[in-house]
Amino acid sequence: MDNFVDNPDRYIARLPTPTKIHDLIGAGASFATVYLPPDRVIKREHASYARGHASYERSILEQLGPHPRLVRYFGMWNGNDWTVVLEYHPRGALRQILMDSDPSTDLPRRKYARQMAEGLAFMHRRGFVHGDFNGSNALVTNGDDIVLCDFAASGRDGEQPQVACFETRHFRPRSNPEEQQIRCVQDDIFALGSALYELYTHHKPYADKDDATVERLYREGKFPGVDNLELGPVIRKCWTGGYTTMDEVIPISLPMASVLVATVGEDDE
Repeated sequence: MDNFVDNPDRYIARLPTPTKIHDLIGAGASFATVYLPPDRVIKREHASYARGHASYERSILEQLGPHPRLVRYFGMWNGNDWTVVLEYHPRGALRQILMDSDPSTDLPRRKYARQMAEGLAFMHRRGFVHGDFNGSNALVTNGDDIVLCDFAASGRDGEQPQVACFETRHFRPRSNPEEQQIRCVQDDIFALGSALYELYTHHKPYADKDDATVERLYREGKFPGVDNLELGPVIRKCWTGGYTTMDEVIPISLPMASVLVATVGEDDE
């Protein structure tokens, strides 16, 4: 299978039509994302080691079901098992919006924080963990809402996912190496803390340090200062195990969520 990074021209030629070079809106380690007018995108496996990732992600989305805080899912493209069709959000990922601005920018940060927590809480009620949550996997809609995306690393709470992937700064430190590949609710809570830190500072935790140093500091229980951040107490509790469930994060620390929390509970029945 052609790889976009190594051979973009051949890769584009093999994508589902209609596809032009300017229609390619992103390419990661396993997937490339192609714009399908007017309002959808196709995620397509583009590396041999990624075979099966698309069908796995579709399975996760089908088991989760629709929810306002998850990207809308439309199945596969033209019966091709190596594709996932999703709703297109041209504003893109929250992380990119933060990178293109600074902390003085007027953004509905508290709303974004609440909605990220709501999306993760819904997944947890369904018995799943996201497994790779960060600002790149939170899309901002034209209505200025957050929807979660990229579920290739998701899986059942307490199990090893098919794809083990986590950014160092969003990865909960382990005291037991045997737990390294297991994902649980606490991992998503920790990752949310790092995402909230990035939301308010516009950079990742310990952005000036290398991964090995960050891993060591996390194992030692040392995290960036958050005293001057609006949701600093929430971030600290996410990082230090102060929350048992994501539902604790929403009503206690993000009180504006009460209405949607009730709605989510009704949808879960």
